[in-house]
Amino acid sequence: MGTRFIHTADWQIGKPFAGIEDVHKCALVQQERLNMIQRIGEAAVQHRAEFILVAGDLFDTPTVTKATVTAACSAIGRLGVPVLAIATAARLACAGEQFTMDMVFTQSAAENGNESPTV
Repeated sequence: MGTRFIHTADWQIGKPFAGIEDVHKCALVQQERLNMIQRIGEAAVQHRAEFILVAGDLFDTPTVTKATVTAACSAIGRLGVPVLAIATAARLACAGEQFTMDMVFTQSAAENGNESPTV
């Protein structure tokens, strides 16, 4: 039997949704991006996936706020299923990258009481 996983892409957490003028509506849409992580996790459990793959753009920009990274890592850390994120070549080439995937996984693992990420 092969490996079972959930393949996703381009979560773009922290997207500003500049086209939404109402600040409250914009905040709701941004929160829904975080809520989506839980639904993906539920699908992974339901389908007995060994892990979740995020192919590209976990965050909307390489300059997301620490609060955005923390919120995403907290949501990922609550899943109970490992999450593997692959940055796109464009993201890896960005000058001034403010986070690395190692930081994301390490923070997520630490929140779950693990010394290192479970991959």
